Amino acid sequence: MVSHEELGERVLRRQVEDVLYYVWDPLELSSLPRSEGEYEWYVSKVFALLLCDEGPETISEYLQAMMKDYMERVPDEAGCDKVAALLHEHGKDRQMASREELEDRELRRRIGEVLHYVWDPIGVSTVACARGEYDAYASEVFVLLFREEGAETISKYLQGVEKDRMGLPPDKKRCDEVAELLLAHREAIKEGSGRP
Repeated sequence: MVSHEELGERVLRRQVEDVLYYVWDPLELSSLPRSEGEYEWYVSKVFALLLCDEGPETISEYLQAMMKDYMERVPDEAGCDKVAALLHEHGKDRQMASREELEDRELRRRIGEVLHYVWDPIGVSTVACARGEYDAYASEVFVLLFREEGAETISKYLQGVEKDRMGLPPDKKRCDEVAELLLAHREAIKEGSGRP
C-alpha cells in the first residue's frame, strides 16, 4: 500500500508537471498536443526543490536560469515569480493535506484524463487547449464514484450526457468501458496500488 507521504509526492509531481506545462511554458507547447517529457528535466529539479522545502525565490531563480541558459529565452522574472509562488503553495498543500484529500485530488485528476483521452465523444483529445472540455461532467462522475455507484449508473450518466447535452447518439459500449475503467482507478487509489 502506498503511504500518505508517497501519495502526496505523486500528487505534487503531477501538479508540478501541469504548472510547468500549462502556466510557465516558455517554449509555448501548451497549445500543441501534450508531449510528455518535454519539460521532464525541469519537473524533476523543481520537484526536488519542493521536497527540500526551498522557497519561491529559489524556484524562480532556477526557472529564470533555465530559460536563459538552456532555452535561450529572455527570462520573465515576474512570470517566474508567479509560477514559483504557485508551485510553493502546491508544496505546502502536500504537507497539510490528509490522505483522503490527496486521494480525492488524484481521483479527480484521473477522471479528467479518462474523460478527455478515453471517453472523448466529440473528438478533442488531441487538442491541448480543449483539455478542460469535459470538466463539468468530471465533477458529476466524481460524485458518482464518491457515492460508490456502480458501472451501470456511471455508464448511463455518460450516455445521457452524449444524448441530452451533446446531441449525439449514445455509445453504450464505450460508456460501459469508460465506467469500468473509472471504477478500476477508484479502487486502485483506495488500495494504494496506484494502477488499475
